[in-house]
Amino acid sequence: MIAVVVPRRHVALAPRVEGKLRDVPVELGARVTAGQVVARLDDLALRAQLVAAQESLRAAAADHRRAASDLRQARRHARRRDALVREGVVAAEEADDAHFAETKAAQARDAADAQIARGEAQVAQLERDVAAAQLTAPFDGRVATIHVTPGAQVGAGQPVVTVISDEVLVRLAAPADRVSALAVGAAVRFRAGDVERTGRIVTIAPELDPAARMLFAEAELDPAQAAPAIHTIGRVAVVPPALGPAPGPATE
Repeated sequence: MIAVVVPRRHVALAPRVEGKLRDVPVELGARVTAGQVVARLDDLALRAQLVAAQESLRAAAADHRRAASDLRQARRHARRRDALVREGVVAAEEADDAHFAETKAAQARDAADAQIARGEAQVAQLERDVAAAQLTAPFDGRVATIHVTPGAQVGAGQPVVTVISDEVLVRLAAPADRVSALAVGAAVRFRAGDVERTGRIVTIAPELDPAARMLFAEAELDPAQAAPAIHTIGRVAVVPPALGPAPGPATE
């Protein structure tokens, strides 16, 4: 069965926000570590929006403190008026007015609460957007592709840099008459020229590819053996269970 060596993980990194690509501080083929910055968008406008939103939030917090203080005062005034009405010192209308003022103060405090919530949500979103303007490698590996050059406008979701892992898999294709030989966990032997490695099948597609009339599967190689180069093409044989991964009769 024909097979090719592919990276175990392959991620095209794309920003969640649009903007101009400021720089790509890595080169094609460079090794990267998890968390390393591989591309940055120009985030000056986003940072300015974030500063403005933080200032608005601080103003909203001050308004909220005043509204809360006014409500506490209105409640105390209403309680005093209730007591004076019970003692017959003031008319009931004065207590009604005090309760109306309390209700208005509560509405103002609730509006301030809502303004705080909106401000916090806006600040949190802008903080996420600023963070999203910086793309980082999700795992250790290498830069496989740089899709965009610095200075270009990048849309949200547009790939900028592709990173591939050092760990590899062997992707194989089995014709319809060989499908029965495939099973998750089955031992396999991969050969490409003088290179020979052993491994086991880890995933199998649920159905034949309708165009190729092939069933695709992936095998991981023995980590104790040096991994063949990515894109190496070879053949895979399924080793009978009784023989294990040792050389012997196999189904190619």
